[in-house]
Amino acid sequence: MSIIEWDKRFELGVKPFDDQHKQLVDLLNYLHDNINDSAVPREALGAVIVKLIDYTNYHFAAEEKAMEYYGFPDLAAHREEHAKFCHMVAAFQHDFENGQNDFSLDVLSFTGNWLFDHILLVDTEYGKFMGQIPPGP
Repeated sequence: MSIIEWDKRFELGVKPFDDQHKQLVDLLNYLHDNINDSAVPREALGAVIVKLIDYTNYHFAAEEKAMEYYGFPDLAAHREEHAKFCHMVAAFQHDFENGQNDFSLDVLSFTGNWLFDHILLVDTEYGKFMGQIPPGP
């Protein structure tokens, strides 16, 4: 059972970012489906957590670069949202790697809810903004 089911509500109309959001959802769903499976080694989950963090950083950088290029007016606030999320997830990862806690369903739920809310409430704003930019030549 997935933590987030992808549907049309998540689509911003900016294909590269829609595709990246789908990838993030897939990674979260993989973690959700395997986090309590004793057949999946802790190291394998750790590797997926690293992949999720790396891909999130890649995605955030791509979004911010596009927003900067097109002059998105709320770029600073968007960057701040991204930075807060990265800081929280880095703390979760640090604790996981040091055996201080597991990457639990609570942490995964928080991460999934943040992504869900961020796409629907924050990213839709740049999606609307980018939709107003005429296509290139």
